[in-house]
Amino acid sequence: MFKKDDICYILENNMNVRKARVSARQGKFYVIQLVGSCGAIRLPESRLFKTEQEAWDSQKREPVHVSNDYGYIDVFNGKRTNRAPKRDI
Repeated sequence: MFKKDDICYILENNMNVRKARVSARQGKFYVIQLVGSCGAIRLPESRLFKTEQEAWDSQKREPVHVSNDYGYIDVFNGKRTNRAPKRDI
């Protein structure tokens, strides 16, 4: 549980940890202001962390599978050049 003017940390986009200050509590949500930013956002308590390390530990680390196989045949394979096509005038 956080109180007004407490410092907390949030994990943005599962990539960046940001420091924030608690402005108020509204039901199950907290109004926080990111340090160095104007404005405020509402987040549930589950998204707020007491330490920066807790925020990093909550990061979801799922393996990412990247596939470049789009299922089509490359008709220009081996025929690409860095010049414009010839024009018959």
